[in-house]
Amino acid sequence: MRFGVSLPEKLVEKFDRRIEEFGYKNRSKAIRDAISDFLTHKEWRISKERFVGSISFVYTHKSGAITHKLIELQHDFGDLIKSTMHIHMGHERCVEVLILSGKSKKIEKLYECISSTKGVENCKLAVLAEK
Repeated sequence: MRFGVSLPEKLVEKFDRRIEEFGYKNRSKAIRDAISDFLTHKEWRISKERFVGSISFVYTHKSGAITHKLIELQHDFGDLIKSTMHIHMGHERCVEVLILSGKSKKIEKLYECISSTKGVENCKLAVLAEK
């Protein structure tokens, strides 16, 4: 289906620069990807469907309490977690990535629990797609 869209000139210029940098051959594919990403991002919170995604977070473990709390959370939400990756960024800072599959509300709850844990410096949720 074809349709027209009106956009500010500066936005189109910036979009054109970015799609060229990312190797798109035309605007149509870039717009399809952008719309798909927008819909996945917006719809996952109201959906009762299963989603695949990840939670990435950086934390400082000056005491063992945060490590214990994060492990406890991962056990509590073990049905969501399909894989984990742990990276040491020195003696006190670590990065973890959790690959998830499950209901959107439960994924969001795990994200909220991790991001609000004392010692977690940065936490990002990426929802990739419906299953």
